[in-house]
Amino acid sequence: MLNVEALDQLSQDLQNPQGAIRMDAVQRARAFMAQNAFRRQVIELLENTASRDADSEVAAAARAALAEDARPHPRPRLTGTQAFEATCSRGHRHYYNKDDYCSGTTVWREMGAALDTVVITCKTCGTEFVFKLDCGRKP
Repeated sequence: MLNVEALDQLSQDLQNPQGAIRMDAVQRARAFMAQNAFRRQVIELLENTASRDADSEVAAAARAALAEDARPHPRPRLTGTQAFEATCSRGHRHYYNKDDYCSGTTVWREMGAALDTVVITCKTCGTEFVFKLDCGRKP
């Protein structure tokens, strides 16, 4: 699981004196970015490694990870009824899949519509936030 402790460990490993540990940390940073976890922090760590690491192979691996991440990635194809946009308290906006959130939630009634309250984890910073969503349930 990618959590704050894993991010702290990644930061420590990128500063480790052993090049093999730093190289492994760069690969783990790629995994963080692939899962869109702690994106801003991981990019900062990789930028620092790319510009300051004394080992040219580690620095090159960090630059390659940043370049790979900068390439456009195809967006998941969601129909209009599946996708919804939500913004966390820190202002990060992302699209989420209703199918991932519309099961086992509590139904709230607002203005005649049944709204489900769901807890969403931000894809950028990992902050959990509450969001009201119409899952299409009948009141």
